[in-house]
Amino acid sequence: MSSLLILTPSPPGERGVGQNYIRDLIPVVPFDKIECCALLQSEDDWDLCSRQSVAGYQTLNRNFESAWKYGPPGARHAASCLAFFGKTVMLARRHASSVTDYCRQHQIVDVMTVLSSPLSILAAARLASQKNIRVHGLVWDHPDHVIRGFGHTGVPFRSLRSAFNAAVSKSKSLLTVSSSLKRLLAELNPSARCTVVPSPVEIRDAVSEGKHPDSPFVIGFAGSVTAPDELQGLQDALASIDWKIGNRRIVLRLFGSRFPLSARSSRFVEYRGFLETSNDVIQELSQCDVCFLPQGFKPSFELVSNYSFPTKLSTYLSSGRPVIAHAPASGTLARLGTDVPPDGISEFGVISAVPESISLLPLIERLSQDRKFYQSAQTRAREFALRAFSPEGTRAALADHFRSASPTNRDG
Repeated sequence: MSSLLILTPSPPGERGVGQNYIRDLIPVVPFDKIECCALLQSEDDWDLCSRQSVAGYQTLNRNFESAWKYGPPGARHAASCLAFFGKTVMLARRHASSVTDYCRQHQIVDVMTVLSSPLSILAAARLASQKNIRVHGLVWDHPDHVIRGFGHTGVPFRSLRSAFNAAVSKSKSLLTVSSSLKRLLAELNPSARCTVVPSPVEIRDAVSEGKHPDSPFVIGFAGSVTAPDELQGLQDALASIDWKIGNRRIVLRLFGSRFPLSARSSRFVEYRGFLETSNDVIQELSQCDVCFLPQGFKPSFELVSNYSFPTKLSTYLSSGRPVIAHAPASGTLARLGTDVPPDGISEFGVISAVPESISLLPLIERLSQDRKFYQSAQTRAREFALRAFSPEGTRAALADHFRSASPTNRDG
């Protein structure tokens, strides 16, 4: 019986896109038994029901990941270095030892390490040096963005970047979410098999083809706000036309835990709050007309836009609705599939690669006023999801991936 242990700060579950991604990955990974070592700040971060999705698990304390920011300004970096090497590095070493012991006790050879936090990066680097463990790295964000996100600079930053490079270069195989990240990983480990694995999509069977021509045209947005300027820009663009195109009122419907709103004029925004499960989100999005997916245009968002792939695209496609994207031409969304055509047609709906949010209005107008154009966008999104995000395709890709990287695993 083949087994895979997943070391991750995002165990399979419903709390965030990371947990959703691992949850959706487990059914299509070609191993007989999946176990998990979860890095948790609190036991409440992984609910008991979600823990039943794996055959066995161990929880590890997730502390000391953010940079130390206390002390006199002149000595703050020195204090940060002491805290990093005295606390973070030492805890990561203990966790790596715990994972090694777990593998030995449960006779596990294959370990998937999710390189999305300082502790997981440091632990993965040590595990990758173990002779009796085959490490398979999973990367869904640029390492510099991950490390800076925890506030690390100077020596701790360089140490973490070195650990990331070591973990990747010594991994038996690599999984990632975008072609740009795949190229980055290939530079660090040219000999390792690297496969792009999107979160699988299960499209809802009953998909309506749009509402009455005079009914409100609803734009749905769900999840965390990774491109705040673009979300605000959409609202400003809609405000410039008084949130109305022809006879149709335009409504922005938001799903998530927090959304800052600032305006001097009326906004036709429906805030539906946080929904407990991704199925709830998909159900609500299926009642919208389109889903809005932005990526940041500013240079400060370059690493996210150009390397990270928005996993919420899978959620959006599952709703059966077309997606209207606002993303830079260099970003992963714009480079998904074919090149961005001048008329804004994309494989998942429509897209504007122009920074100004006003460029979205002609696309919204066509979607809301031209029924054939809307149906065509919806059909493209559905066909693209079936072609590029199907569970069957992901399962086959992973079976081929691990067949070459782990001779003992089953074919699935």
